[in-house]
Order: sequence, then structure tokens, then C-alpha cells
Amino acid sequence: MSDNAQLQQWFAAVDTDRSGRISVTELQEALLLGNLQFSLAVCAQMIRLHDRSNTNSLDVQDFMALHKFLEEMNQSFQMHDQDRSGSLNAHETHSALTSAGFNLEPPAFAEMCRAFDPERKGQISYAPYIAMTLFLRCAANAFQAFDSSKMGRVNLDFSQFIYAASNCR
Repeated sequence: MSDNAQLQQWFAAVDTDRSGRISVTELQEALLLGNLQFSLAVCAQMIRLHDRSNTNSLDVQDFMALHKFLEEMNQSFQMHDQDRSGSLNAHETHSALTSAGFNLEPPAFAEMCRAFDPERKGQISYAPYIAMTLFLRCAANAFQAFDSSKMGRVNLDFSQFIYAASNCR
């Protein structure tokens, strides 16, 4: 059976109302079936990033795009987990994010690591790594929406800042 056929079956198994779209709770259930445990907030962020129709749900094509993203992030995580500990230290995290195209200045990187490592262990496991990459993608999308001149700088008033920040959580 092809990967697409398997993904379609997986999608159909959790589309309990047979709407052709899965909600945030159905997505969370789908990910649990794949042994991936994420909070509803992270699942909602996944939907915001991959929902092409702005319905706060995913169709099967959106679901396949999300699956591809998760596979790419898993490969990146595994490749940069040099000591095979199941988590990334700061150096490994920086390397993984840089290879994914996120070039952060040291203070921004350090603060982001603190935000996704609330126990301050200096290690980022897989689920927080995914949450971090989702945050960065959302932040990049929000930034690009305000960077109309493509100069890498934006000017935001407080309402615009709140709008942008709200789309990243």
C-alpha cells in the first residue's frame, strides 16, 4: 500500500463525523495513533499552518502536507541528536534549526530555548522541538506578512504586534 493510501486510511479513521475534514481533537487523536503526543494548543498550531482553506480544520491534502512536515522535522531531529539521547542540547538544537533555515541571533535563540524548555534541563525532546519549529514557522509567516518591502525589518504598532503574536501561539 502506498504512503498516500495509508495516510488516507489514517485520515478516514479519525474523521469521525465523515466531513472530509479533521478538527483539532481529531488531529490530536490521529497523532496519538501514530505515537505522537501533542497538546491541543500545538495541534491547533499545526492546523493554522497547514489549513489552506482557513476552516480551522484539515482536509486530506492538508493532512498529507502536515505529515510531510512532521517527517522532515523528525529526520532533522534524529540527524542532529548526535548522542542519540532522544533530546537535543543547545548546540544540537541550534544546528537543527539552522539547517531548517532559521538563523537566529544568540539572544533570541537562548530565549526561545528557555521558552520551550520550561524545566530548564538544557534539553529539548521531540514534542517541544516540533512546537518550537511550528512557532518559528508561524513567526516567520507573520513577519513576512508585515515585511512588505522584503528588507528583513518591520514596524508594528501594538495592535499589529498582538495580532502577529496571537497567530504564533
